[in-house]
Amino acid sequence: MRNTIRLRPGSNNYMADYTAADGTRRRVSTKKSDPGEAKQFLADLVFAERLGLAQRLTEARARELIGEIVERTTGEPLNSDTVRSWFEAWVKIKETSKADGTAARYKQAAMGFVDFLGPKADKHLETLRTADIARFFKKERDKGKSLTTVLLSLKVVKTALKSATRLAGLKVNPADGFEMPHNEKGDAVEREVFTPEEVNRLIAAADSRDWKNVIRLSYFTGMRLGDCVNLIWRDVDLANRVIEFIPRKTAGRGRAGSKPKQLTVPLHGELEAALSKLEGADGSPKEFLFPSLAGKTSAGRSGLSMAFSRTMERANVDAGVRREKQGEAGRTVRARTFHALRHSFVSALANAGVSIEHRKLMAGHAKDDMTERYSHLSVDTLRKSVDRLPGLEG
Repeated sequence: MRNTIRLRPGSNNYMADYTAADGTRRRVSTKKSDPGEAKQFLADLVFAERLGLAQRLTEARARELIGEIVERTTGEPLNSDTVRSWFEAWVKIKETSKADGTAARYKQAAMGFVDFLGPKADKHLETLRTADIARFFKKERDKGKSLTTVLLSLKVVKTALKSATRLAGLKVNPADGFEMPHNEKGDAVEREVFTPEEVNRLIAAADSRDWKNVIRLSYFTGMRLGDCVNLIWRDVDLANRVIEFIPRKTAGRGRAGSKPKQLTVPLHGELEAALSKLEGADGSPKEFLFPSLAGKTSAGRSGLSMAFSRTMERANVDAGVRREKQGEAGRTVRARTFHALRHSFVSALANAGVSIEHRKLMAGHAKDDMTERYSHLSVDTLRKSVDRLPGLEG
């Protein structure tokens, strides 16, 4: 019997009658009302059947054929994102919408997953399976990476694939089906804090005036290292005893068209006195408070983090070890780094009886809804909370 098209009874669309590769007769709707388009649809079907019979119809060729049919009949190309092309495109989007540091972490996790997949990364997104996510998890853990680090990478992968379900036609996010093995245990590092006596020793051991005041600044405000060293005089209001700045970590997280959240931290009396003595307090608002440290990176042997570690050694302040290095990609995690000054600030506020709402607001931990809920708090109210911090001068 020959291959032909005929109008579907009671419909304007044509049916296609043809002989399949296995010799059976098939009848399918072309969903076309134009006879020329219906005949082309039938020809494409027969051609695909012949390729299949000759065992030359690969997955890639099948998708290509379907794509040709869709584009020819609708005028629109069929989405044909591979895993690699989608993740590369997603990373580029994040590079324009996130802070540099956050975008870099997203890229490292996303492209690390792509590299892990090998040749499968160049197959269509729909070929990804939950088993691929599980294998990636195991491979990363076998390298010695911490559970926290691997889960953060998986979160990035899951987010990228969730975007693909909305924007690239991916039907199911395979990462949604991943369940962490029962033998895995949480290994998040519990950071320790510095006592006021240890902070005094750190300040005394610091090798420059800028470093001494950066340590003091973080202890009394909870500011991160990058925010401390890059603080400019425009952000400091000595008359009203406040620092108002946009944290670098969250600078790129605002919704499209919205401004990044500004953080307001009242100045403790001791910190106000120390900053008032600095050169430039009455100078240009765009000048850095700590010019010898501004713009420097935290990473590397000559970075700011290692410089602080050397200060800890000189001050005889033990960094401690929370996790020893394991595997090729593992690393030794110290219990106390510069970031412990931030923990010290929050902990000291808690010990002084400051409410969790005030602590979150001043440390920048509050979510948007929490920040808005407590936006009516006056700076004077927050300053009273800061003034309850134990001082460093006795």
